[in-house]
Parts: sequence; C-alpha cells; structure tokens
Amino acid sequence: MRATPRFVKPSIQDHLLPYLSASGKKVGVMGFCWGGWITIRSCSLPGVACGVAMHPTMNMEGFHGGSAHEAYSEVQAPLMCLAAGSDPDEVKPGGPLDASMQRGQKLLEIHEFKEMKHGWFPRGDVSDAKVKHGVALAYDMALKFLNEHLR
Repeated sequence: MRATPRFVKPSIQDHLLPYLSASGKKVGVMGFCWGGWITIRSCSLPGVACGVAMHPTMNMEGFHGGSAHEAYSEVQAPLMCLAAGSDPDEVKPGGPLDASMQRGQKLLEIHEFKEMKHGWFPRGDVSDAKVKHGVALAYDMALKFLNEHLR
C-alpha cells in the first residue's frame, strides 16, 4: 500500500482532523471535482467518518505520483459518489471505484446522473429544469448520507 500523498496527509491528517476532532463530533468530508479526489483520499484516513464526492476528478492522483485504483483500494470510511453522465466511467456504477469497494466489502453508494455534465452541482444552470432537479436530488441524497453516518 502506497503512502497517502504528501498534500493530503499533512494538510488533513496532521492539522485539520485533530482540530475538528477536538469537538468530539464525527468528521465528514464533501468535495466537488478535484475536491472529490480529496474526499476519496480523506476517506482512507483515521478520523474521517464518511465522505461524499460529487463528480470527482481523479487525475490529481497521478499528479501526486499515485493511481486512482490505489486510492480506491485504500478507502476505509463509507463513501458516496455522485457522478455526472460526462464523467469518466471509473467513478460510475460498475467502474473501478465500484469494483474496488465491492472487493473490499466497503460501504459505497455510487450513482450516475446521466443527464448532468461535470460540475453540475456547484455551477450548473438551475434555470434549466433538469439541472435544477439534478442539483436538488444530489443535495437530498448527500444530506441523507451525511446525516446517516455523522449521527
């Protein structure tokens, strides 16, 4: 197993998690695009109770000398992945993220929003009824997941 990338470990594990954990509450992580990569990576750290990655971009893993497949195999916390239809197959149902989590028998909820384009949640045009519905549905799903794992 490869060590957690330098960017994630000191920033999150060594500084942010101790600060957040001092409250005695569980810590959840939610990220979009490159933040989805941080979310998936954070779910391999002790102290993270769960994560929600929306339309994650995993190419950041390669920039740090790793592979997305390694990152997927290291996830320990429950993870929800909400992929856009235009996202790579690796983060969709039946892709490598899904397969890795099933092999490790880890809790994963993975959903594809087929009509959405990458980035729809934080920056989609909600004047479009389909995008508005996709944003509302993703919000409700993420909130339910976080509430379930952070209570």
